[in-house]
Amino acid sequence: MKDISSKWTTLAFSILVLIFIALNISKVFLPYIWDELACYTNTAIHMSVHGVSLLPSAAPPDLSFGHPLFLQSVVALFIKIFGNSKEVVHLVVLSFTLSLIVVFFLFLKNRFSNVLSLLGVSFLMFQALFSAQSVLFQLEMGLALLVFSAFILVLKHHFLAYFIFCSSALLTKESALVFPIAVFVSFVFEQLITRKLSLKLCFFALSPILVFLGFMFIQKQTHGFYLSPINLNVISFDWSVFKERWTYNINFIFFDQGRQFWSYLMILVLIFNLTQMNKTKLIAFLNQKEIILALVFTFGFLVFSSLNNPLERYSLVLFPFLAFISVFIVNSSKINLNLKYLILLASLIPSFFYQSSKHRFTESDNSYLYHIESMQKMTDFMISNQLQKKTVYAAWPMVNSMVHPHNGMISESFSKVKMLNINEIDSINACYLFTFPGNISDTVFVANFKKIKTFEKHYAKCVLYQTND
Repeated sequence: MKDISSKWTTLAFSILVLIFIALNISKVFLPYIWDELACYTNTAIHMSVHGVSLLPSAAPPDLSFGHPLFLQSVVALFIKIFGNSKEVVHLVVLSFTLSLIVVFFLFLKNRFSNVLSLLGVSFLMFQALFSAQSVLFQLEMGLALLVFSAFILVLKHHFLAYFIFCSSALLTKESALVFPIAVFVSFVFEQLITRKLSLKLCFFALSPILVFLGFMFIQKQTHGFYLSPINLNVISFDWSVFKERWTYNINFIFFDQGRQFWSYLMILVLIFNLTQMNKTKLIAFLNQKEIILALVFTFGFLVFSSLNNPLERYSLVLFPFLAFISVFIVNSSKINLNLKYLILLASLIPSFFYQSSKHRFTESDNSYLYHIESMQKMTDFMISNQLQKKTVYAAWPMVNSMVHPHNGMISESFSKVKMLNINEIDSINACYLFTFPGNISDTVFVANFKKIKTFEKHYAKCVLYQTND
């Protein structure tokens, strides 16, 4: 099979993007959930009212959780212009997602054949993790866009643009710190190979870290800490903990959601490539700056994640790099061209069967939709039965759903909403909401309550109680 023309490539890519939008556009209209409610949305809304700024003082630490505020500032600007609604916020995130798809496709197209580029971008687009995060206002999609853009720019030695994008990534999330360090390591490696030392390049590689250090210094003066104590408390240098987290990361990234087929195929192709490699080809490989940087960043991020709290969604930033590495490995092989296409297609297809887990809550696939559905049924039931006029207790972050209609879960404001506390049970006829999964179990309360109704959707369950009269 010969490569297709640029005209047909553009048409095929456009169709892929339209399919992706069609599959995910309905999520734009869904209520905020979990960490969206916990900090990111409320921070952006706060800044849209009180002033948009990258300074830590722009949001109180109980909203920002000590995170840098770049992405929240961008969303806050859109809220100021277009209004405060879940649709506006989710469309902004969807624009990040589509931008990353376009940037990644153009990057592949400049290096590989049109068909390989289409297969490579399809592998990224239709990962369950990528689909799940496509509209959620969390930091992962914006971070992935900024880091991969910085990757492209540093390869072109556009250092000012690299500085801007990499600094923006660092002001989005602390884990972006891995990237300028990876750039530095890859530059040092390149200079060892070429035996040409350039301190200037090494400085440019690390220069965005100065911006992050500045943020940390200002945050110390503002809030009394350099980095969020919540995040620092999960860091562990204990070997057994590191090994457990490393295994968790490897299992999710390389073997979960149908990616075990992709991993095995890439290993087989890589082994075949190594059997065909001589000294000349090895030197040529080591001179491939983009693949060296991608590999160094991937390894560095895995180490960083294993030292910290490795939530599955945090690995999204790696997936454009993994997709690129996959296309590179297949393209470098001497196997038949049609077999190359078949390998990438076979790597892609299993992901369509793992889009949603029905047995657990996760924001790394579309199973979070069941959690929203069960909560939506419960709040709709409460409003239709006038229960919103009573005092309502709910655990964090569900309690944020009940505070204001702009969070998308309720159509009208509830009269009195309180944070659920296991040591506080109202003697009056109040309502208590429990979500499963959630932060508080109902087992410690059940003797004092009368169950009104249970709302279930697969693994997700919401139970509505009221105190006995």
